Amino acid sequence: MTTSGELNINYKISSFRNINISIFDINGRAVLLNKKVESGSKVNLGAISKGNYIIQVKDGSGKLISSQKLVKE
Repeated sequence: MTTSGELNINYKISSFRNINISIFDINGRAVLLNKKVESGSKVNLGAISKGNYIIQVKDGSGKLISSQKLVKE
């Protein structure tokens, strides 16, 4: 996944009202944490530098839904 500054969050899982999004740098340090993100929300990445990251999406109980590489240009 590649972005220049903003992520659009859309999901169609009816059992999730909110999800938590975490972005980690290549050293495993959390650089952005967003809790209770609703479908249709936007996540601004203006505060993080260009580079490679890992984005994790978890449900409200902390169960991992998805983990992907993220490149900010």
